[in-house]
Amino acid sequence: MSKIVGRAVAESSRVQSILDDLIAEVGKLESELSGVRPPSADQGDRAKKLFDDVGRSRGRPLFYNYVGSGAGRGVYVELEDGSVKMDLINGIGVHIFGHAHPRVRMAAVRGALADVVMQGNLEPNVEYARLAKRLAELAGRGSRLKHVWFATCGSMANENALKIVRQKHSPARLTIAMQNAFAGRSTMMAEITDNAAYKQGLPSYQEVLRIPFYDAKDPRS
Repeated sequence: MSKIVGRAVAESSRVQSILDDLIAEVGKLESELSGVRPPSADQGDRAKKLFDDVGRSRGRPLFYNYVGSGAGRGVYVELEDGSVKMDLINGIGVHIFGHAHPRVRMAAVRGALADVVMQGNLEPNVEYARLAKRLAELAGRGSRLKHVWFATCGSMANENALKIVRQKHSPARLTIAMQNAFAGRSTMMAEITDNAAYKQGLPSYQEVLRIPFYDAKDPRS
C-alpha cells in the first residue's frame, strides 16, 4: 500500500506527544489569568504607540483600545498594556468557545502543521471534508439542511445566503432588515446595514425594507 505522508503526520504518536506537552505548557503559563487586572504602569506608553500604529496602518483608529497579547483563559484575555479584561464580545461571536480552549487550540496547532493554513473551496484538504460532513450531520438533525459551503467571514456567509434566497424566490429582490441593523461590509451588506457612515459614496439600490426592532415597552412593536 502506498504511503500517505499527511496521514503519517496525523497518526504519529511522537507528534501528538509533542503537541500535548506544548498545549499543557502554554496552559500552565496562562493559568495566572484568573481575574481582571488594570494596565501595567510600565506598559502604558508602549501600548499606546502600538494602538496608534495599528490605527495608522488601517487608516482609522481601533474601535476599542484593544490589542491582545495572544494569551487568554476562558472569559479572560490579556492585552498588550498588561491589563486583563473579561471578554463579553467574543469577536462578535467568532470566539464562542472563549480564549485558549484546549481542544480548539489543539485543532488550531494541528491545522498549522498542514501544508497550508487556509483551505479554500478550490483546494481543500481532508479536514475540509471531515468538517463539512460533520456540520451537515449536525445541521440536519432538526432541519432539512444537508449541504455545507464554507465562507471566509460573516459578510460572505450573508452574501451566499442572500444569493440562495433570491435564486429560490426569483424575481423577488427586496430584503427586510431592522432599523440600526449591521450585516457586514461588502457592498450588499452595507446596503442592508442601517448606518449612513458605512455608505458614504456608495450607490443606493433601494432594495431594503426597514422596520423597527421589537420594543419591550411597546407590545405592538
